[in-house]
Amino acid sequence: MGKPRNLKEIASSGPVIVFGAGGGGDVISAYHVAKRLRELGGKTIIGALVWERYIIDPHPGPLPLSTFLGIEPLSQTSALADGNAVAYRFGRKIIPHAIHLARTINEQVLLLDGSLGAEGLRTGLEAAIEYFNASTVIAVDAGGDILGRGHEEGIWSPLADAMSLYATKHASAYPLIAVHSPGSDGEIHFTTLLKYISEIATDDGLIAVTGLAKSDVSELEQLINNVASEASRIPLQAFKGTYGQVRIRKGTREVEVTPCNVITYVLDAYTVCSKTRLGETVAGTWHIADASRKLNEELCLYTEYDLEKDVARQLEQGVSLEDIDAIKLREAGRARIMSKCKGKRTTGNEV
Repeated sequence: MGKPRNLKEIASSGPVIVFGAGGGGDVISAYHVAKRLRELGGKTIIGALVWERYIIDPHPGPLPLSTFLGIEPLSQTSALADGNAVAYRFGRKIIPHAIHLARTINEQVLLLDGSLGAEGLRTGLEAAIEYFNASTVIAVDAGGDILGRGHEEGIWSPLADAMSLYATKHASAYPLIAVHSPGSDGEIHFTTLLKYISEIATDDGLIAVTGLAKSDVSELEQLINNVASEASRIPLQAFKGTYGQVRIRKGTREVEVTPCNVITYVLDAYTVCSKTRLGETVAGTWHIADASRKLNEELCLYTEYDLEKDVARQLEQGVSLEDIDAIKLREAGRARIMSKCKGKRTTGNEV
């Protein structure tokens, strides 16, 4: 299929894989996009890169599929799971956001393993595309930092987005990126994101715009009550009239809540990737550590994997999760990365 012109064309083109690109609560945003396509008669498969925040899974990195019980593997890095699936990591029971969603909506979800780097994620996504004969794949990001250029001071989690960008762009199905609720994760300010979306639109990369409806509210409340995702809660708060500054993630980030937070922008992945080096920087990596190191060395970025390793070291030293100062750890980690880069940091405009 060629570049779609609207949601109806996407829905009618064949099965669509819609997955949460950044891990965690992004799967809730993926469900919202999938629901819009289903309302237009489309068949969708909801999925997620399975990477939980350290308060849920304190071990660094995405959850490997080998840690799960009760899944149906499609490949080494992709599997189907229902609401009964569970992961065990070093003796700790973990129920990812995607499994909470599967349990709530009573259907299988697609699990994508990011532990084997960008290439592992790409091959897992490709296996799912082949299994479902999917015509389109949509990587959904709550907040929109997937559009980041790499230089933005507020970026906390570039690695999952970079790998998802790469895997999506190189998929055999038509690749799209959906930004749900710009700025809701408190990483890149929504005015900057709207500028990026305008630049993408200038290059014919804006496909469609959709958003929440009153009929979504009760269902979203039920979903959000079952998961620990503050960014996913922001669109609902905005729809109900919240306006102004809201702090999330233990005060580490601030979100400016406005009516813009109820909007979802669907974008052409090729155009998105032409504006940023994030995706191609992690190309060729077969382990999460290698993908993180490439962002460290080539774009001078401190990643969420780096933060999780620093958190793990604190835990080993006897510091409790509640007492960990993520802002302090991030500032020290960014300084460490920058000192090694010796002034190589990108301006964000090179692609």
